[in-house]
Amino acid sequence: TLPGDPSFSTRFMVDGRYVREGYEDVFYFCDSEVGQVIRCVDSDHSGVIEPSEATTSFMFGPSSSSSVMYSPDTLAVYPDTSVSPAETRVYVALDNWQPSSLGFARGIHRLVDLNGDGDAMDTGEQSVFVASSMNLTVTGLSGPVPLTLDRWKQVRVLPGGKVVAFAAGYS
Repeated sequence: TLPGDPSFSTRFMVDGRYVREGYEDVFYFCDSEVGQVIRCVDSDHSGVIEPSEATTSFMFGPSSSSSVMYSPDTLAVYPDTSVSPAETRVYVALDNWQPSSLGFARGIHRLVDLNGDGDAMDTGEQSVFVASSMNLTVTGLSGPVPLTLDRWKQVRVLPGGKVVAFAAGYS
């Protein structure tokens, strides 16, 4: 049994990453049916993630127009050791065409557990990192190219903390 709305019978875990937090390996997964990020820690070191060791790190919510959102699609994690105490930054891509039932629009969202309670659902712990609605440009071969779509296929973080993302298709 996974955390979240029990009325959803199937889970679509579409991407996952792990990061070292203190002495623990912590796994983050996208559950794109329910619209949430799952955080898993093998606290008893049994080699198995028991249901009690899987919690909701953040809830974007299911689609506002149907029973499922099929987003978030990809995520990246980065252990930011430049701050004390160290913080895990989770970058999560939503490509939903309509805002979720909880009002989250498409783009890449940054999640940071600022108070150390194991989730990023408190005020100020979630922010939009990048979205086409921000009127941003990226470097192109012939000069600046406007960012006009949010069909994120992969988000990753390089060792120095730089976020890289791949988007495909038309807006």
